[in-house]
Amino acid sequence: MFSIKLWLGRLGGFAHVTNQLCSPTFCAKKEIGVSALGQECGTGMSEINKLDAAFARFERALGLFETVTKSQVEETHRLKSMMVGVDAAQRDQTKMHDQLELVRQKAAELVDTSKQAAGKIDTAMGRIRSVLHSNSGA
Repeated sequence: MFSIKLWLGRLGGFAHVTNQLCSPTFCAKKEIGVSALGQECGTGMSEINKLDAAFARFERALGLFETVTKSQVEETHRLKSMMVGVDAAQRDQTKMHDQLELVRQKAAELVDTSKQAAGKIDTAMGRIRSVLHSNSGA
């Protein structure tokens, strides 16, 4: 009977095959490599090819999984960076809005001051005219 244990590491995977030879009076456990599987158990090359093909499919699937996982991690990092940018933009927008309100208030104060100054100038010019009129007739 064969049992296959797959150990997956960060850099790839490997297979560990255990061959257990048992009879009514004798049981020996022997560890063999995947390539020796056909010779040890007496199976044909087609079974070895099937096993090799299964491992190749597994490795391709694992490679695709790693690629997708890496892409997802990169996308998560991009989204986090974008969120930091969005937060900074919102803070800047709030700051600019507050500054705009201050400018509007100062502009309104300047309009009021300008109206008051214009009124005082008109009043002063009216007095000057009246003094000039009263002096020119006398």
